[in-house]
Amino acid sequence: MDPFVVCVCMAASLAGCAMGLFSGLVPGIHVNTLAALMLSSYAFIEGLVPLEGEEAAVAVCCCIMSA
Repeated sequence: MDPFVVCVCMAASLAGCAMGLFSGLVPGIHVNTLAALMLSSYAFIEGLVPLEGEEAAVAVCCCIMSA
């Protein structure tokens, strides 16, 4: 695996941790709601991440799973 992909996945995991922290502190926001929002906006996120194909999906999955 390319080291750049690993770095992007690590950054996505940290973003997921921040989202999980946010959902834990704010009443009414559940982590499943955030996961559904990320999954529904996958096409937009894929355009932001400079990865191709499956690599972008792995980065989004890292973010969702770490939240």
